[in-house]
Amino acid sequence: MEKSETDVYWYEKNTSFLLISGLIVSIMYLGGHLVYCYFDGWDERGSFGDMFGAFNTLFSGLAFAAVTLALFCQQKELKEQRLENAKQVEIAKITALINVKSTMLYNNRSEYFKIIQVKSKTQKAEEHKEIFEALKRLEIEINLNVKKLEEI
Repeated sequence: MEKSETDVYWYEKNTSFLLISGLIVSIMYLGGHLVYCYFDGWDERGSFGDMFGAFNTLFSGLAFAAVTLALFCQQKELKEQRLENAKQVEIAKITALINVKSTMLYNNRSEYFKIIQVKSKTQKAEEHKEIFEALKRLEIEINLNVKKLEEI
């Protein structure tokens, strides 16, 4: 049976972890076996084990500190992620606004030019000046939003 790439990758990635885990289990087994062979009764074995109670407390405290540190690191990462998400939302809003206004500008310009072509012979250009100025303002606003988007 062939191993897939993910199986091989997992093994290569965790080789040191597997070796260290195997070493710790072996040391614990040998230590327990030596204590069992060296001491005759359970009372003596129990007294010997009680000598290491301080280590139990030490490792429990270190484990608690590690969990607390992990929680603080996770809280910091979540805060950074929220800020990044807020930036993405702002970018999406500006992009949507640019798209809407660009569409409006395009549609209004094409309609404006159709009106000019039809009415240019009968009306003066001054009547179209307001529409043209509104289109210019819309184009300026789009350009400002594009610059704002580039700054983000």
